[in-house]
Order: sequence, then structure tokens, then C-alpha cells
Amino acid sequence: MPRHARPQRRSSVVTHETLAYDLAGATRRWGVPVTGPARTVIDLAAVLDDETELLRALDETRRLRLATWPALWEALILHARRGRPGIVRARGTILRRGRRVPDTEFARLFMLLLDDAGLPGPVAEHWVYGEGWRHRLDLAYPQRMVAIELDGKESHLTDEAFEADPVRDNRLCLAGWDVLHYTWHRFVDAPSEVVREVRAALDGPSANRR
Repeated sequence: MPRHARPQRRSSVVTHETLAYDLAGATRRWGVPVTGPARTVIDLAAVLDDETELLRALDETRRLRLATWPALWEALILHARRGRPGIVRARGTILRRGRRVPDTEFARLFMLLLDDAGLPGPVAEHWVYGEGWRHRLDLAYPQRMVAIELDGKESHLTDEAFEADPVRDNRLCLAGWDVLHYTWHRFVDAPSEVVREVRAALDGPSANRR
């Protein structure tokens, strides 16, 4: 239940309160209010001592189709930013299963994280044009001239991209853009740092550009 909800006390009933009720994914099981499956995996990570048991819980959640991979990643990212117990173990368990989030899902989760932090929503796949060149940005704040590139793509690992990416960044920099780069692992491991950096870029000198 939400903190300070003051539920009616009943014998043999333990009530759990939370300040992050909006992230609990609350649902009902046999009439009893419970947390959603994705949140439950994170909660288990905080209390289970046996890593095998946590893996089994994750596998059963997926086998029974109680939560999708995107839902699990979403719960992990949003709870991680708020410092919930069990995040480190939950992150390691999900990564152990080797699930790679597609590029489009990476962008969706990134935008969700920014929204949860109260930041304005960026424009996805924004085109920037210069003299004799054009580049598509993964996410952008055009009015503030802040670009966000998500480097989880396979294309970023090729020799061609290795040469092309610095050229693009130089052109954008000379045109007055601030360019931020984020890998999938940095996003997963340090979501709060990511939010702070994006906020700082939006509040920086480029914020006054039009």
C-alpha cells in the first residue's frame, strides 16, 4: 500500500507500505493486493540468499509469461534510480540470462527513465542538416541543441562506424550541439548518473540557444 495510507488493522495480516507505490505494478491474486511480477523479482533479489532460487524465480516468471523482458528491464531501471534494495543482484541475474534489448527498446527505456526523473521528453530519430551533410540522432532536444546517442547498436561496432561516428560528432559539435553517448551497460548500471548528466546538459550553455 502507499505510505501513510493508514489501512484498517487486521489480525494475522501484515501490510507492506512503500513510497514508490507507482512502481509496484500493483495487482491482485485471489483477492489479495500484491506487487506485480516484475517488481516481485526485484524484491526477491533483496531477500533470497540462494542465487539458484533467484534464477529459478526469474525463469518461472518468463516461462509462465507473467512478465516480458521489456517489463523486467523497465522495473529494474526505474527502481535502480530510486535506490531500491536488491537492484545489484537483480541486474546481475537478468544479465546472466543474456537478454539483449533491441535498439528501439533501448530508446524507449531511455525516454521512460527521463520521464520518471521529471525531464522533458526528447525527440526520437531527429535529423540534423549541415552544409553537405545530414545525420540522424537517436534522441535529441533540438531547441536546446542536445543530442543523445545510444551506442548499444551493432552498427556502432563496425570499422565503418568507428570512422564515421567521430566525423558526425565533430560536425555536430562545430554546429553548436552537445553530444552525449550512452552504452546499454552504463544505462543499466548507473541510471541516476545518466539522469544527472542529461539534466546538466539541458541546464548548460546550450540551453539558451535557439
